[in-house]
Amino acid sequence: MAKFSGNVYLRYLPVLTLLLLANLVCHPIRSQQKVTIYFPFNKPYITTEAGIILENAVKANSKKIIDSVKIYAWCDAIGAVSMNDTLAMQRATSVKKFLLMHKIGMNGFKDITGYGKRAPINDNSNDSLRALNRRAEVLIFARMPSFKDSVRMKMLSGKAGENVRLGNLNFYGGRHILMPPSKPLLDSLVSVLKTVPAMEIEIQGYVCCVPLGTEGYDQDTQQWKLSLNRARTVYQYLVAKGIAANRLSYKGLGNHPLVAELTDEDIAINRRVEIKIVKR
Repeated sequence: MAKFSGNVYLRYLPVLTLLLLANLVCHPIRSQQKVTIYFPFNKPYITTEAGIILENAVKANSKKIIDSVKIYAWCDAIGAVSMNDTLAMQRATSVKKFLLMHKIGMNGFKDITGYGKRAPINDNSNDSLRALNRRAEVLIFARMPSFKDSVRMKMLSGKAGENVRLGNLNFYGGRHILMPPSKPLLDSLVSVLKTVPAMEIEIQGYVCCVPLGTEGYDQDTQQWKLSLNRARTVYQYLVAKGIAANRLSYKGLGNHPLVAELTDEDIAINRRVEIKIVKR
């Protein structure tokens, strides 16, 4: 079996880091939350106690992207099948309205089903057991925002004159060539521009590690136009994806640091591309 020295591992560490970044961009971690609430006998409305439970679920997902919501509702065994089917659906609809009021489920409810008196969780043999069957179960499928989700949300909520920093948009050192993990971020920007066809933007390129206000050296063109060429690369990518050139402009602004360059993380923050919303 081949043996590798520590230096070999260090040599490939940047590659492994990029692969991990690409995985996080394209495959953010998803979660599923299940919430159960209960209803009074023969009533479809949300009680105060049930409302608190749903509000806590809303808070737990307030910083996440909600991909889908499923709601299932039941009744106890008292009454006709048709009556209970109607009541169960009314209960599921009450939950849906509550969640919509709190901005949960805006991307779509994938399944809303009223089961009536079918599929009880117990035999309904006494009041306490029947109360447990008068319920609704809510499944919330969510994920933490990826880098591209963050860009999309900032662009859609931004106003004319505001800047949005494209964090984790990376180029090869000293070059204007994009690293592959950066492309999903630009695809998200393409999606926003297609969603808001009136939006016009200015692409602003920045570099690090040179005196304040000066340009960086581009190894590909052998010119001191690195920030400009990186902004142009983003411009060309957007045009190639179908965005009209007259909606786009670009400029290179050299080194205008956001933070003091004391660590690699500081350098990465300053070596950036920002999008200025010119019109929307």
